[in-house]
Amino acid sequence: MIGDKIYQMHQKEYKSRPGLGLSQAGHPCPAWLWYCYHDTPTTTPDGRILDIFKLGDLVEEKIIHDLRKCGYTVLDQQRLVTLKQGAIVLRGHIDGIIEGPDLPGPCLLEIKSSNKARFSQLNKLGYEAWDEKYKYQIHAYATLLRLDNILTIVYCKDSSEYYSELLSTDPEYFYDKSVKVFDAIKQKSPAERLCPRQDWWLAKMCDYSSTCWSSS
Repeated sequence: MIGDKIYQMHQKEYKSRPGLGLSQAGHPCPAWLWYCYHDTPTTTPDGRILDIFKLGDLVEEKIIHDLRKCGYTVLDQQRLVTLKQGAIVLRGHIDGIIEGPDLPGPCLLEIKSSNKARFSQLNKLGYEAWDEKYKYQIHAYATLLRLDNILTIVYCKDSSEYYSELLSTDPEYFYDKSVKVFDAIKQKSPAERLCPRQDWWLAKMCDYSSTCWSSS
């Protein structure tokens, strides 16, 4: 089957990102942060999941192209952003910085794609309550780049609907959350886990579940 060949190709080409990045550092579990920062081995993601990630990259390119056609200016795509504390360095790359006549000056641009179920949750909750990792990511980038505002755009892959929200940068949240992140990853052994037991729904989806619970 063609699909199987594509999935296998993605798995062969897959290269895991070393360490913990700013796009991941908002994860709510201290133990997960520790395992990720210390490069704890995980299995290669399923080829179908990798294909979804690839589609997300294409969606980002499409939206930026369309924004420019609509009269917006998008600069600094994939600009590197770093957060340092001593010898610890967390890195990330932004989708861009956007400017336009209906925006309050330069804004961080953050683009995501979603399935219908997650998109429905987003419309009920709003961007910041939708995903803790995403919330930290945008406020980290915007604070470190000294941008006052953030434009988030989410594309529903099932319906081609768009969700957009203009947010004010929250440096206080960013600094408070960063303290917790560094506290977790600086420990000599894995930090306290979030999941109460291994059969909890979040533990079942965690890449580090077997390692985490085998160390109990």
